[in-house]
Amino acid sequence: MLQKIHPEPLQVSMPSRRHWKLTRPMQSVLLMAFSQVLFLTVAGQVVRAGDVNVVINDQAQMTIAYDEPGAIADANRLQDYINRMTGVTLSVVDLSTSPQGPLILVGPQAAQTVGINIPQSYPGGERVVAKQVGNDLVIAGNDAQAYSGTRHAIDMFLEKLGTEPYGPDPDWHVVAHYDDLVVSNINIDTSPAFEKRSTFFFQHPYGGVSHPDFDGLSWGNGGTPFHITHNYYQMYPPAQFFNDHPEWYSLIGGVRTSTGAWQICFSNAEVQARAIDLARAHFNADSSQVMFSLSANDGAGFCECASCSAMGANPAAQTVSFSNIVVAGLRTTHPDKDVAFIAYAGTSAAPPLTAEKADPGVQVFLINNTCGVHSLDDPSCQWDGVIPKGPWKTNLAKWQMSDADVSGIYEYYLPSWGGWLNVPYVPGDAALRDLQFYRDQGIRYMYYEGYSVEVIEDAPIRWPLAYVVSKGMWNPDLTAEQILRPACQKLFGNASEPMLDFYLECAKALDDSTVHGPGWWGLVSPELVYTAPVVATIRGQLHDAWALAAAESSEVRGRFTDVIDAWRRAEAVVDPAGTPCAPWADPGGPYVIDEGEALTLDASWSMDLNDDSEIASYLWDLDDNGVYETDAGGQALCVLSYAQLTSLGLGVGGPYNISLKLTDTTGLFDTAYGQLTITPEPATLALMLIGGLLLLRTRRR
Repeated sequence: MLQKIHPEPLQVSMPSRRHWKLTRPMQSVLLMAFSQVLFLTVAGQVVRAGDVNVVINDQAQMTIAYDEPGAIADANRLQDYINRMTGVTLSVVDLSTSPQGPLILVGPQAAQTVGINIPQSYPGGERVVAKQVGNDLVIAGNDAQAYSGTRHAIDMFLEKLGTEPYGPDPDWHVVAHYDDLVVSNINIDTSPAFEKRSTFFFQHPYGGVSHPDFDGLSWGNGGTPFHITHNYYQMYPPAQFFNDHPEWYSLIGGVRTSTGAWQICFSNAEVQARAIDLARAHFNADSSQVMFSLSANDGAGFCECASCSAMGANPAAQTVSFSNIVVAGLRTTHPDKDVAFIAYAGTSAAPPLTAEKADPGVQVFLINNTCGVHSLDDPSCQWDGVIPKGPWKTNLAKWQMSDADVSGIYEYYLPSWGGWLNVPYVPGDAALRDLQFYRDQGIRYMYYEGYSVEVIEDAPIRWPLAYVVSKGMWNPDLTAEQILRPACQKLFGNASEPMLDFYLECAKALDDSTVHGPGWWGLVSPELVYTAPVVATIRGQLHDAWALAAAESSEVRGRFTDVIDAWRRAEAVVDPAGTPCAPWADPGGPYVIDEGEALTLDASWSMDLNDDSEIASYLWDLDDNGVYETDAGGQALCVLSYAQLTSLGLGVGGPYNISLKLTDTTGLFDTAYGQLTITPEPATLALMLIGGLLLLRTRRR
């Protein structure tokens, strides 16, 4: 918790003045209190005991210290952000130089110097710590192998200070600004609910759209890496092997094939041996890897030969048998490594209960291919006349009975299919309830597949899609409101509450929808979710936010404008007919000018929400007679000379009521009211004062 401490008057209850006497004990108490006030006053600012001064009066009060080379990058990252927040650069030093305190201790070895031990275990045991110890701050985590615990600790610390990115656009990277940076009550000591946390939000792992100005680590993504890619293409590339080894490939309709939908021949001994060798090479190349993918190619085409059919009654059972063979060979050289595959498409249905059981070391990622509109706990969710959520859970239970380690969930978050590319898809509490279910089922890895055509321009209305689940993968017991409210406060200032309402309304629209997704891609046409009443509610929320954002900083106003531009594109999808919406008039001000000075009216914060119209005219009524006598045409700025003002009867005084009438190209209009005050120039003010004094003297006579 951050607090800027301001002096408060010392209040002492005393008897009435007539009987009050400063006794010797009271003198001692007051002297002690006064000395404490002096002691807690640093450079003119009152600081409570227990607070940590990071920067006071443009002077660094702490030094950033590390005790291992791996922590240098994290220490420099912290230094950079503190500089961006305060304009002051804290020194970064090695603890071996014996720096004088107070210190910000970065990294697990530095944390040990003040008694905080963070085991560097792997895999498992992720932990993040950011807390005060005496006069020092400790920011550290489990950094073993692939883990980024200290980086996560720094990001959580910065989040508490009001600094966090919300997408790839630098304008959506919120950096709080402080004259004095005083930290209190920092006590973060947490571990994630899931070992691996992955979203595709602008970080597409397959060569799609990744953005250099955003990485998922900022939101807590990361953890133990998994390897579950469709892998047969890479393991047995047909261009390299098919001509010489057609028997490696699936027999379909009596013909070995490597075109169209194809897989491998699980029963072929050379195929099995190559899989074992490739798995060993995979782990030798990167010791942080814990699994090797045996996931089938995308689609069908499983081998129909008699030997493969004997390995199991369905593709899932055959894949389990093949995985058992590979993991057995792997155990001789890599006893602590596993194989894994996605239970997807042809392999999604669990093996029969009578099938060969999975051996230890076989991990399965089950795809959630149910309705993407509703959560797994929605009993009313219909799909082709049946309830898919229940059968999906039954299939999960069957996979668990196969003895496979059902360690991961493959979630489809593809809100660019079916017209959703420009429309906000915010699962909210539904996604968090699913995460609670997964955690309770022992799931350790979460993989949210996004889509590679995500664009920056739509991120202002789509960032909650990944943000909510990213935070939920650390703590799924949070609510969407608890996650989004602090974010909206950072992003939108005084306009945060209606903006929070906007994002939650998007989530509610999904949850309340009576239309259900058809599985696999899981989404319905967006206009069936964003109905006319929902759009009307959202328009009202955005209008309320717009009105409050008028007084905010240019950064906040810019973000809100980004939201409006994105929502216009969304409305073009969900309301292609274009339900009319009157423009929003903002007269600016209140205006204060000096006598004789020209007046510049600024209505540039006015907006037209409709995608197919624009503001056509700005009319002003400056003399408050109901007649809009000043026509600024299509210009938001209007300059009037002082002579023009006096011709309208406006002179020194006020505040005067003024009004703006805004009309768009469809004829819809809005009016809004502001104020103008004209202050006298010094000579006029002097005459007014003299006149007032003469009048007062005359009245006294």
